[in-house]
Amino acid sequence: MIIKDSDKPAAAGGYAKIFKCSWNSPSESSPVAVQVIKVQHDSDSLSEKGEELRREIKVWGRLQNEHILPLLGLVHGYGPLPGLVSPWIDSGSLIELLVRHHNILMRHERFRLLQDIASALQYLHSFAVVHGNLSGHNILVDSNGRAFVKGSGLSTMLDEIAESESYETRLGDVPWTAPELMVASSSGLPTSQSDVWSFGCNIIHVLTYFIDVGITVFNNFLRYFLDRSPGRKLQITL
Repeated sequence: MIIKDSDKPAAAGGYAKIFKCSWNSPSESSPVAVQVIKVQHDSDSLSEKGEELRREIKVWGRLQNEHILPLLGLVHGYGPLPGLVSPWIDSGSLIELLVRHHNILMRHERFRLLQDIASALQYLHSFAVVHGNLSGHNILVDSNGRAFVKGSGLSTMLDEIAESESYETRLGDVPWTAPELMVASSSGLPTSQSDVWSFGCNIIHVLTYFIDVGITVFNNFLRYFLDRSPGRKLQITL
């Protein structure tokens, strides 16, 4: 049985609320996170999106890597769609960790975080799975300083299912977004190459605490396309 620790979400984003819950069994009680997706669809569309979500969840459930946050199961009764159950990670996201400790993290701790993220990404790509949103929001860090990638392959679908609030979420993820995904001619679909770009942004963020790589590159592209004077070359300065 899974019981909420509080009716107030522990965290909330554009497309989901996260509740800290207790998974109670006859022998023990374990803390878990339940991700509840916010939706705004009619019943027919909701049923169709629910089936799509279940198919993607099956992909996530089959992934077995020590640095991919495991999907423990689904729980009903938290919203129109099933809630996604995963282990509770006390230290929060990579962003939260760096806000609190970026001045005191040792060099080897930073490279260990990056190694963990790279291991998860290499594993996903070996099975032709694109993460799609490898931002600091989607990387969790435990009390031992080990990183776990969450939501593998679900980010694009969750944006489609969630309320219009998700637009703000995408804006928040711009610093990790590959430039080719931010132009009108793009299909907007993430690829393994755009995942690698996002990983590179995480490298810069972890090592230097500089977070606005994607925004800087996007602004350079915007200035370039707005001022196409003869002989002008695209220059990207970070």
